[in-house]
Amino acid sequence: MDEKISIRLSFAASIILLIAGLVFLFLSIRGHGGSTHPLAIALACIAVANALTVVRNRKIAKQKKDDRLENAE
Repeated sequence: MDEKISIRLSFAASIILLIAGLVFLFLSIRGHGGSTHPLAIALACIAVANALTVVRNRKIAKQKKDDRLENAE
């Protein structure tokens, strides 16, 4: 898969996961049930979104490094 498409898809996925995490966090705070499942889901969504952000930033840094090496030659 093309690097730019991969970076854009990971950005979109991390934004969607962050939004889902916020929704589940709101449900866990405002929920009247005794279940803690929304809180666990919220934390998992936010953790996966952060992991995708780290991977995306590493790909961008690698891409910039490769571009600099090509320009130096």
